[in-house]
Amino acid sequence: MKKKTRMAFCGTALAMLTVLGAAPARAAVTRVDPAAAMSACRQSVGGVTARVHVGPRDLGQFAGLAGSPVEGQIAQGAVVRVRASGRISYGGVFNWRGTWGPAGNGNRAPGNFPYPGGPDAALFGTWNQTLARFPIGTDSGCLWVPNATLNRAPYAIYLATNDDWRDDNGDIGYDATVTAWRYFGA
Repeated sequence: MKKKTRMAFCGTALAMLTVLGAAPARAAVTRVDPAAAMSACRQSVGGVTARVHVGPRDLGQFAGLAGSPVEGQIAQGAVVRVRASGRISYGGVFNWRGTWGPAGNGNRAPGNFPYPGGPDAALFGTWNQTLARFPIGTDSGCLWVPNATLNRAPYAIYLATNDDWRDDNGDIGYDATVTAWRYFGA
């Protein structure tokens, strides 16, 4: 008899909560909401940020791997934006290729460069889950994180300069701010 009384009370309490406008507790939401992430990026609200320095002679730097502030934030359904500043002098002592900011020199890179056809002497990114390359320049804009095609974890972005010979570079390098938005919806 006690079980029926408790069940009736629980049903009555739930009905009262519903009438009063209070919703019963729901299970935790785990689905990523890409639209919310894109909206937040476009408005520059929230997100998790990491700073990455790509030196003039570096092969590149990862953002999103273990220990990075954006670790776990770069994932399918998330949105990422990279902003960069700085400069690199290309071409050694004589600087024969010029000094350029993250947007590069306005030319397209030849086929032997890390990002053939991409902006020459510019900062670019590579998704580690797809190996797809994309230009960054001074601002990549809001980018959807692509669906994984390779079996690697965790997600990350590899930042590098589009240059075929780094040993003769100099100056301060590129400072990049990587911000990731990963929101969860119902």
